Amino acid sequence: MLAILDSGVGGFEILYKIKQKWPKLRVLYHADTQNFPYGSKTEEELVKILQKNYENFINSGAKTAIIACNTASVISHKHFQTQYKTLKLIDLYEILDKIEREIGPELIYCCTELTAKTLKNDANFRNSHIIALQNLVQFIENSAKMADFETISYFGDKNLMDNKSNYINHQTFSPNPAKMAENNENSSQKIDFEKISELKKFLLEKLEKIQEKNAEKTAKKATIVFACTHFPLASAIFRSILPTANFLNPADKILSNLSVENFETIKNDSEIEFSNHETEKKYKKLEPLLKIL
Repeated sequence: MLAILDSGVGGFEILYKIKQKWPKLRVLYHADTQNFPYGSKTEEELVKILQKNYENFINSGAKTAIIACNTASVISHKHFQTQYKTLKLIDLYEILDKIEREIGPELIYCCTELTAKTLKNDANFRNSHIIALQNLVQFIENSAKMADFETISYFGDKNLMDNKSNYINHQTFSPNPAKMAENNENSSQKIDFEKISELKKFLLEKLEKIQEKNAEKTAKKATIVFACTHFPLASAIFRSILPTANFLNPADKILSNLSVENFETIKNDSEIEFSNHETEKKYKKLEPLLKIL
């Protein structure tokens, strides 16, 4: 069995691509929502969390685990790379490292707080530009919880981003009552639209400083690395903020590191084992978005 670990919905894209390529592969997807978000944990806290998850995977019969979370990946690579004989760990750190070596210091990594802290202390990334966007992870997870990712696409509209009058009546987003009844959601849950305006301002200010310091090295087109697997789900937001930028998604390359010859297979192509029913509901709601990423 193949296990996939993320703190929430960030690993959905990897899960979807794996099932498209190997539909009969037996897969367990564990969304560790109890410990969400990973990115705001200390390194010591996350080590304990990961150890417990890996031991649970071994007890469940998993032979390989994909760490579909960049924060967990950089910590896992540091602490667990050779610890388990019966569980192979595939993380995103090596992919980030390869991207860094091949493309170089003009890259801009968007990630969580803990990933940013870890990469800044890593000799392989000391010349990189790293931006922590912890609040965006929570925003995306909240959107998924309300099973309305049309909201994310809506936020990607450039006119909406640039003109507050376009969303004067939507300062916070409350889910459609029918959807809330269907999903048994709490009516008090809301998304703060102002977070998107804050993100735009924050990103542009960071990029301006990077370009000022690296006028000769920085390419005319910024190259953004999604160093958090949640962020591709909000790619419309990034593209509206930075319409001329190039975007790299390390998760796209993880399938090349996966060998499935000796894995268990299943009879029903669409079957996926989820650690909880709520995560399964989110996945089914987000499948249309996953198809176009």
